Amino acid sequence: MCMAMKLLTVRVETELWEAASRRAEALDTSVSEIVRGALREAVVARPLGDRVGILRGSIQTDTAGSTQDGWQSEIRAHNWRS
Repeated sequence: MCMAMKLLTVRVETELWEAASRRAEALDTSVSEIVRGALREAVVARPLGDRVGILRGSIQTDTAGSTQDGWQSEIRAHNWRS
């Protein structure tokens, strides 16, 4: 099954073209494929969980019956959402 394609012409700085050419050569692909991949990443909506990938994590603490200690207070003080 062949996906329909449209022609897109863009102008880029020489340095950007050369970098894309080097990347394409290193990956044994075309500059067009490099550009399609970058454009796809830029415009395709993905859930936050997919975007943060390996950055996801959690801090588990035992706060049952205790007051916040120094580092918990420090985190809360620097958290713009609190």
